[in-house]
Amino acid sequence: LQIVSPTLSDKTIYLDRTLSGETKEATFEIKLNGINGAKGKVRILSTRGGYIEKELEIGEVK
Repeated sequence: LQIVSPTLSDKTIYLDRTLSGETKEATFEIKLNGINGAKGKVRILSTRGGYIEKELEIGEVK
């Protein structure tokens, strides 16, 4: 598995601050490199110290 984008070494996307009720979107480009799927985690961090973590599956995971 290779994360193609973002290209930063820590694979972070910075979205600046959000206003109350505002939504923002971040996109990661992933290359599976010959495997059918993979499991992963995404963590959204807040500047106030909190975070949300979500597990995900890409493709067909065995």
